[in-house]
Amino acid sequence: MTPSSQTESVSAPRQGLFCYYRPESSLWYNGLNWNLAGWDPGIMNQAAVPRHPKNIPCKRGELKTMSDYISLYEAIGGAPAVRSLVEKFYPKVQADPLLSPIFPEDITPVMEKQYLFLTQFFGGPPLYSEQFGHPMMRARHLPFPVTPKRAEAWLSCMARALADTDIPEELHQVVLERLSGPAHHFINSED
Repeated sequence: MTPSSQTESVSAPRQGLFCYYRPESSLWYNGLNWNLAGWDPGIMNQAAVPRHPKNIPCKRGELKTMSDYISLYEAIGGAPAVRSLVEKFYPKVQADPLLSPIFPEDITPVMEKQYLFLTQFFGGPPLYSEQFGHPMMRARHLPFPVTPKRAEAWLSCMARALADTDIPEELHQVVLERLSGPAHHFINSED
């Protein structure tokens, strides 16, 4: 099904691209709505910014193809930015009293997996899937007690890590919104 043959409704389950405006970030970005992979219809899968010589955003409700966009991975700076984010994030996780108990003392393998996953999750090469298969992240987090407070602590560590990187500040909220859905989706225990 091509994007032009789909309805304009963002809330209706469908496959394809939609774009929308977030006034608080002054950015237009799009999302893939891919129910078949187990995501809820409203969760953004692929955040992106327009690829246009004059940086003209898409119009409200306009459907675009991926060739009209660069991925969030590219927008934040690609592999070096993702690596930097991961390296700045995990010391904050290790210092957090809610998060550190559920992470191993040797955080290096976790950091590498996070780098692979975020690269793929932000629209870069599918490094995680190439090494470990389908991410199945909710299932991979089930052995650990992920509470609402831990999800918020994780996002707080990520926000502070973003502030310590060279990722453009106007993309910080986009990255956090992109990660917020999965962080809350992994909750499997009460506080």
